[in-house]
Amino acid sequence: MASDVDAVPLVGRADTVAMVRAALLDRVSHGHTAAVFVNGESGVGKSRLLGEVAAGLRTTGAVVLAGTCLDIGDASPLHPLLQALRRFESEVSHAHTCAAVRNLLRMFADETPGREEAGTLLERVSRGLHLIAQGRPLVLVLDDLQWVDRSTRQLLLYLLAGLGDMRLSVLAAVRAEALQGAHPLRRVLTELRRLRSVRVLDLAPLDRAGTDQLATAIVGRPLPPEATEQIWRRSGGNPFVVEELARDRRDGREGLSDTLRQIFLDRVDALPPHAHEVVHAVAVGVEPVEHTLLARLVRLPEEQLIEAVHAAIAHRLLISTDNGYQLRHRLVAEVLEQELLPAERCALHRRHAEALTAEPTPLHHARSAHHWRLAGQPVRALRAAIAAAAEAERLHGYAEAHRHWSLALDAAADTGLGTPERINLLEKAAEAAHHCGEHARALTLLEEQTTLVGAVTSTLYIRRARYLAHAGRSALAEAEYQRALDAPDCTPANGPPPPRTWPNCCCTSAGTPTPAAGPGRRWHCPRRSTAPPRRWCWPAPRSASARPTWRTRTPACR
Repeated sequence: MASDVDAVPLVGRADTVAMVRAALLDRVSHGHTAAVFVNGESGVGKSRLLGEVAAGLRTTGAVVLAGTCLDIGDASPLHPLLQALRRFESEVSHAHTCAAVRNLLRMFADETPGREEAGTLLERVSRGLHLIAQGRPLVLVLDDLQWVDRSTRQLLLYLLAGLGDMRLSVLAAVRAEALQGAHPLRRVLTELRRLRSVRVLDLAPLDRAGTDQLATAIVGRPLPPEATEQIWRRSGGNPFVVEELARDRRDGREGLSDTLRQIFLDRVDALPPHAHEVVHAVAVGVEPVEHTLLARLVRLPEEQLIEAVHAAIAHRLLISTDNGYQLRHRLVAEVLEQELLPAERCALHRRHAEALTAEPTPLHHARSAHHWRLAGQPVRALRAAIAAAAEAERLHGYAEAHRHWSLALDAAADTGLGTPERINLLEKAAEAAHHCGEHARALTLLEEQTTLVGAVTSTLYIRRARYLAHAGRSALAEAEYQRALDAPDCTPANGPPPPRTWPNCCCTSAGTPTPAAGPGRRWHCPRRSTAPPRRWCWPAPRSASARPTWRTRTPACR
């Protein structure tokens, strides 16, 4: 899964490149063999890393032979070595070295070795490589080693055991998801791990900073935060996927490219049947999906379920965390969703919702609402969203409560909810928006509530004044408070807030100072006081020379 490596810089791998070069050169400089096997998922940058390290080793004077294994089994023995020799022959200019390369290639052309000649062949290949190196370090670079043929596997074991009498390094890349079951390379790597000269490196995806840097380099300009967040979330840091998504954005292409879609579909199709079902269940769910929830979704005996999960993880499609399972790339969910019929999609979401409802906990309400909505069950989605919002408010998570109340409003639109119930939802959604700082949204919801109520009460005026004050619009807030005083229903039972509390809320929340409260300094509501004025205003100083003092907002302001 290599991309055009000449078009983009190598990002986030400088330390890894330096470490691999050091691991290969240190032991070889003392006359020993060394090997680094780079293990990682498709597209993580193994081939690019091999190319970068090989280029650096050439500058040190090492002889680098680079070849790629093919997915043809044992049909072409020693194919990567033959390919590497032919490439090197076209590049080398030294007469003695060129002659040694041709002699080794001629030996391969003349011989048709049988099983009994394997040892002799390995010795002759080793001797030929020794003549090519001519005392210099020799580096074998082998890509896609998961497809290596039997003869090449034997050659690696022979050379890395120190039987070749040369300063040899091996640098190879292995596609991790391909090493399943009884793959022959697994046994070879197990044997090689015992050697002190061998190191197996698990190449991880890029981190967030590396992902942003790579995407920016491809697009050619800084990307907005929402774009980089989307690329990071969809790619999971996989460099190949980052490059594809960034190029699509740069070229103005919408949706998912056919290249990525087919790659991920092929990887899912390669799964065993039960693992296929597990990946579909996790893809539809809200991650992470707990093991107990997965067991209710995928009705398999426990041993078979664990085996299926192991297979999905081994194929680099799932990752396991302390909280459950999640997809390595969210793009898998997008790809699988496009392959489902609408009826299939609804059925999967209904199964998730029913499984969550079967064992209700406060943390499941939000996920239940999500699945009931996508299952086409707005009444149940509304009920779950209200429960999720109430739970978020109990934990003072007002941003989450605002989101859940908004989802409840959306669900209510599809249920034919009565006007009183919708007014109640709008009131709660507006209060949650206000508490989480979304004052403009709170005002919009309040206006919708006012439209449904019909007559504007003093309570609505006061709430609007409070939202405006916290939004920094104190002049409009003062006008709304005056309307509350003038409202017909402004009585001692349901009038404005008590003295001293409202001015602090209305003015100081926006940074406007309020006068200190002291004897004779009170805010007047005409229906709470016998004072004749019907306007609220700053209380007059007790003497012409006295001036009001100022103070900051008090904790009583809400």
